Amino acid sequence: MNTKRKMFYGILIALVLIILIPILKIKWTMYSLEKNLHDYLIHTQKYKEEEILSIKCVLSDLPKYPVYVRFKDKPNYHHVYFFRGNSWTQL
Repeated sequence: MNTKRKMFYGILIALVLIILIPILKIKWTMYSLEKNLHDYLIHTQKYKEEEILSIKCVLSDLPKYPVYVRFKDKPNYHHVYFFRGNSWTQL
């Protein structure tokens, strides 16, 4: 009986990991892209922190991870950026 219980818990842990690892990888990728774009806008494009209202990455078909940015001067307009290769491109 003890062996069956260990096997059950082993399979259960494996299934949980199979489900959680891809989800956590996607969440980490989205967080990294948001942070990277924020740094790009502040340091390279010379935006001020106050000018940026929000930065939000989503999972999509194409591009896979578009990042939507709202600026203070146009709060109802979403600027769409995506990371290609080693640089940011605005759509």
